Amino acid sequence: MSRVAELAETAMTTEVAGAEILDLKVNYISHSGADEQLTATARVVHAGRRTVVTECRIDAMGGRLVATASATFAVTRDKE
Repeated sequence: MSRVAELAETAMTTEVAGAEILDLKVNYISHSGADEQLTATARVVHAGRRTVVTECRIDAMGGRLVATASATFAVTRDKE
């Protein structure tokens, strides 16, 4: 898995407690260097009883869009 995909997965998983990832899709927009600092911003798009859908934006320094991602999670415990 690429560094960008791992960052996106981590950011989206942090937004979803008690769920297990079912699907991850990453759209690579521009190249990022191996030592380039990246920032991930994730949000929940839909939180249902059985699934949660999230999306994420990966930016390089200066706000250049590197990738977008989305993921679907299966809820594995009762929501609090």
